[in-house]
Amino acid sequence: MVLGEMVLRPIPTVVAHRVAQYSQALGVQDDFVRVARRYAQGAFGLAWMDLQRSGFVEHVTDAGGEARPAQGAPTPFEPARVDPALAARWAAFEDLPEGSLGRSVWELYDGRGFELPGTPGGAPEYLTQHDFVHVIADYGTNLKGELEVFAFIGRADPDPKGFAWLATLIGLFETGYIEGTGFFDRDVQERNIQAPGMHQRIADAIRRGKLVCGCLGKDLFEIDYHALADQPVEEVRSVLGVPPKSTDALEGGSAGAFDIEGMSEVQRQFVAQRRGDST
Repeated sequence: MVLGEMVLRPIPTVVAHRVAQYSQALGVQDDFVRVARRYAQGAFGLAWMDLQRSGFVEHVTDAGGEARPAQGAPTPFEPARVDPALAARWAAFEDLPEGSLGRSVWELYDGRGFELPGTPGGAPEYLTQHDFVHVIADYGTNLKGELEVFAFIGRADPDPKGFAWLATLIGLFETGYIEGTGFFDRDVQERNIQAPGMHQRIADAIRRGKLVCGCLGKDLFEIDYHALADQPVEEVRSVLGVPPKSTDALEGGSAGAFDIEGMSEVQRQFVAQRRGDST
């Protein structure tokens, strides 16, 4: 219900009030209900503070640019660092067998022109954890695919803070409630979550995440995917309890990690240019 109201801009106050009443009647004490009410009241700054407290207090860089992680916690939005050892670990994925998790993730990067972690222009190491999930859960890398993968990751987390991932992406790329996080900047040129078929795709990602949560019971960002890199993707899916996509999600247009339909326009241009150069 909170997800449904958070895609509205503005959020009608009466809608936020009804959701809060429903939550209270169920005995659910959920910080995200308060976040949505802040949005409905126009208190975007307070809502962002609530969102941080609800899940990203140990992760997100604040508006002043000062990182405020919990003791020992990784920060997904911190600036990436040049790390030759890390870059070498990722480059070595190319030598793994075809169909393995590591080789597949390397192909995802190479096929889209992504810089490897640890090299200039590469993403922060913690955030690259979700790229393994792109391959394992078979989601594209355009904004629709990112919404799917973070809906999946968020629901797979046994801690409700996982919802902060999806709430943040919606605020960045759908409603514009959030200006930026330090690594991502707001982009609301398209209404991706309201596109045809996305209700089926997001619902299925949440369904799949719930099943993984019941099987694994662990935040997917805490998995050591490098230790699984030489295993076939199908075996890793089995270990993590990842079910296939539903027929509804596929009919709704859910693209795979290596489908051209699952790429952004910039990524498609890179593919086209590479194919042109090779011919």
